Amino acid sequence: MPTARRETRREVAEADFFESLMKHISLPNFEAYYHGGSSRYYYRNTFGQFMAAKENEFIRVVRKVGVLGATQNATRGLDDYLTSIQVDHSIDYAGRVAGYQAGLRKMCGNRVLVTSSASLIERHTGDWPNTQRWLKATLGSRGEEQTTIMFAWLAVALKAVTQSRNLPGQVMILCGPQKSSKTALIQMIGRVLGGRVAKPYRAMSGRTQFNSDLVGAETLIIDNELVPGGSSNRFLKTKIQEFVGASIVSCHSKGFDAIPLTPIQRLIIALDDSPDYLNALPNLTSEVRDKLMILRTNSVPSIEAQWTSIQSAMESELPAFVDFLTTFEIPSHLAENRFGVRAYHDPELAAELGDYTGDEFMALIDAALSGSEWEGSAPQLLQRLLDSPVGKAAAAILRVDAGSLGTRLGLLSRKYPDRVKYKRTSNKRIWVLYPPKLEVKP
Repeated sequence: MPTARRETRREVAEADFFESLMKHISLPNFEAYYHGGSSRYYYRNTFGQFMAAKENEFIRVVRKVGVLGATQNATRGLDDYLTSIQVDHSIDYAGRVAGYQAGLRKMCGNRVLVTSSASLIERHTGDWPNTQRWLKATLGSRGEEQTTIMFAWLAVALKAVTQSRNLPGQVMILCGPQKSSKTALIQMIGRVLGGRVAKPYRAMSGRTQFNSDLVGAETLIIDNELVPGGSSNRFLKTKIQEFVGASIVSCHSKGFDAIPLTPIQRLIIALDDSPDYLNALPNLTSEVRDKLMILRTNSVPSIEAQWTSIQSAMESELPAFVDFLTTFEIPSHLAENRFGVRAYHDPELAAELGDYTGDEFMALIDAALSGSEWEGSAPQLLQRLLDSPVGKAAAAILRVDAGSLGTRLGLLSRKYPDRVKYKRTSNKRIWVLYPPKLEVKP
């Protein structure tokens, strides 16, 4: 009977090495995954985040943890381990995903490794008088109502982020004059929701198709980036509407195929309160009314003069403010099933954003012109509207602003190119309005 071949010392050493290696990496403090698309290994570091490494770098990390001992030439065992990671711990995507703690997740049928967590503020009970005073002052004459709306909206957003629940939320629009703390409000919201912010304007206005940097931020901000009359505004309006209705985002990194993910995010837009900027936003049609929060901000000189000290005090109050938001109960008259809190629109801003660039506004002009052809400047048309039987309605819509009328006529010219035209003289724009065509009945 043939005798069994005895294992060599090297084979025994390699077997012992591989066994000890596998025991070590199975410990909770060492996780490893492999992403074939980038040929990268990912391991969890001592801070709880996952780091990317090429194979030779990853091998150094494995050796660094101290499992090799004296068996530096245990090549076979190391190769077997790397192969097991590639086969049994492969992932489809690795990166930050807003609203999720670091670790392996299943999203839309894909194995997703979330590489880092948001820096959520640890809550504790306490007072936050400076924050409360600043919010009430900043949100203007309707501060009491608007601050309650802000608390409710932010409480729902915080719940979504801390519990990794994809709760939908309206787009928050902060509108007011310059130096009315719009940027400071955005910064505060960003801190409350985990500190990770990104600027989506280029992607949402169609200037780039890559958006992987946006997927990892809980707070998306468009702060004074809107361009009055910009060619990308129409595209942006559509994207704003899509953002609220979409729970799945197609994440596209340069050099890789797009992959569907489910980030938990909120979009905040800050802009000046002039009609030119407001026209970059969607009109308040029935399709979008419930998807937008529109708050007016107010400039408070007394706060501006003490801003440095107030800001420092507010930073120290954040844990108490987060505790307040975590336990905040939305008043019954503000509660709503889909978003948790009903939409709110500042009345004056809502009038600016009404659906007056469509059929309703065109009908108003037709009534003022009695169905006849007309030619002249925007100020001349404004006066004609105000002097007509529909003058009261026109004044409420346009707030007696020829600039606002000119902007709306520009929008009408795109929707009704056969009825609203313009031509330029050396120093002004002349509008030509044509009556509606009569329908010929057979």
